[in-house]
Amino acid sequence: MKVLLGSTLTQNILLNTRNYSPYVKSLSKIILNASNTKFHITKLSLDIIHSLTSQSKSIKDADELVSYLESKFTICEASHSIIENARHLDLNIIEGIDLECASELGVDAVITEFPSKYIRKGLSIWSPKDFMERYNLNNLLIVSSSHSLPFNNQQRQLSLPLTVNQSPLKYMIRNTIHIIMKAIKILKSKGFGGLTKQELATRLGCSENTTQSIIWDLTKFKMADCFGGRVSINPHLLDTGNSDISEYLSIVLKDHAIAQEIYKEIKTYKSITKWRLQDIIATIYSRGEYTKEKSKSDYSSRIISWLTFAKVIEERRTGIFAIPSSESSLNIDYQNHSYEQLDLFQYQ
Repeated sequence: MKVLLGSTLTQNILLNTRNYSPYVKSLSKIILNASNTKFHITKLSLDIIHSLTSQSKSIKDADELVSYLESKFTICEASHSIIENARHLDLNIIEGIDLECASELGVDAVITEFPSKYIRKGLSIWSPKDFMERYNLNNLLIVSSSHSLPFNNQQRQLSLPLTVNQSPLKYMIRNTIHIIMKAIKILKSKGFGGLTKQELATRLGCSENTTQSIIWDLTKFKMADCFGGRVSINPHLLDTGNSDISEYLSIVLKDHAIAQEIYKEIKTYKSITKWRLQDIIATIYSRGEYTKEKSKSDYSSRIISWLTFAKVIEERRTGIFAIPSSESSLNIDYQNHSYEQLDLFQYQ
């Protein structure tokens, strides 16, 4: 991923301005050593940093700082054409140069504290919050499933192509997505400290057995960590929203045996019914418990809640599902879906 730091943001971070928002503070901690991200800044930003440092300290200090920054960032020189193009934008000259440099470099986005001030000119304009959500989610995907989010200049497009792995995931999801997202919200509010299982059970209003099943779901999909008797949110999820978690799950669920069978069915018949999904469940989980009609029906409701939240499938008509016709326009509200809660399954 390639991004350009807006000039004002660059100066605020590198000159240690103290009025940081939490997201600017998070960004300031990673820009010099970020993995899988290449940061660019303008030569104009560098010149201003040199000037202010030489006045507040010394020219020698300013030279050393700029030399160090040049080794860490890709620098965009403001050529004659860049300056001329910037002059004709409905922006101040510094913001105009930011945009023209971004176009010249072909970056994925410009990061600025004031996105509304920038004319987009075909570029993505991200706030520090926007960037940190993408950065954290991208790292989570790399850690958990060796996939990285594709970024482009317009929007993130994620899809779930038909893949057939030698050993597809057969983990039996134990809870509806509604209770999982409720648990994530609680754990995010507690930060790195997390909660004990008993504390989480109290906050959720669930029994300890059900809470344990929730912890299994969260840890299986790398959304939480359990260590030393405490459960805490995966740090990469702290700054993400529901839509980011939905996109993350759309990627990791593609390795699930049920998702693969659904896509095989849809590829042949264009859609799949809830009753056909129940048959698939009985085939994959051939142990007696899951061939019972009640268990098949309950589990199909549960897995559907995850797959629709992740926008892997959408319900076209009652009980009939297909690949989403327009992922960008599909807006799943998991809280308004009524899915039955199953008893704790005994198999992991």
